[in-house]
Amino acid sequence: MKGFKLAAAVSAVAIGLGVSSAANGNQVIFNLEGTVTEVCGVFGTGTNTVNVGFGDLGGALTTDWITAAPDDVNYICNGANGFSRDISSQNNGVLENTTTPGDTVDYEMSHSDPAGGPAIADFDFGFTGLSGGLSDAFSAGDFSALVTGQVTFRARGVTDVNGFATVDPGTYEDVVTLAVTAN
Repeated sequence: MKGFKLAAAVSAVAIGLGVSSAANGNQVIFNLEGTVTEVCGVFGTGTNTVNVGFGDLGGALTTDWITAAPDDVNYICNGANGFSRDISSQNNGVLENTTTPGDTVDYEMSHSDPAGGPAIADFDFGFTGLSGGLSDAFSAGDFSALVTGQVTFRARGVTDVNGFATVDPGTYEDVVTLAVTAN
């Protein structure tokens, strides 16, 4: 009878403390949780600032293009709604003389997939000017793994058929920004 009273007392204490059978060793419950941070961006293969040099534009005729393929860019985005890519030019799509503003040289940009990756609508584009910038939207899932694109620029030569430069001497510059934003 003493054993029965002791067991009843222990049971009463356990019930009074709200101890369940799980606490008595019948089961253990693990509540697991993790987070995945949204990663959505474009990254240069070496750096995110790439200098593109065309050399002497005066060495080519105005009917010729001087091409520079500076770097590949890598896209990744695990955003649930995909992302938007915006490409803009500080000088509205022209190289501008740094000492004679208004004196400009035309250039164009192209974007391709050198690795033969998945066909993604509007990802690649041929040479085009950037006077109004370029904007595209991409679906979720297309870029959940790294996708590489090759950027190429080409600038017009500035020498006419008589051998004379059509613009003033100097340094001609522009800044092109390729930005990715999660939708």
